[in-house]
Amino acid sequence: MDQQQIDRVEWENPRNWTGPIWLGAYCSKNDSRTWVPQRLTGMGWTLNLGRKAGVLWLLGILGGICLLAILGTLLGNSGG
Repeated sequence: MDQQQIDRVEWENPRNWTGPIWLGAYCSKNDSRTWVPQRLTGMGWTLNLGRKAGVLWLLGILGGICLLAILGTLLGNSGG
């Protein structure tokens, strides 16, 4: 089996998904992809939290959101 077939089998395995079908988290160390399609067609992409790059992406996204919230609070309070 080549890596593309392994990725497909891993993605289709329900044990690699947690949460509701419309908001599932995916975790497979055997899947080589960092970003994978959501289980529902047309719902976008999700991170593969079984890959180091997937976890780093998640931390970066969450860190960016926190940074924007902090900056918004600081800039919002500086005017008054």
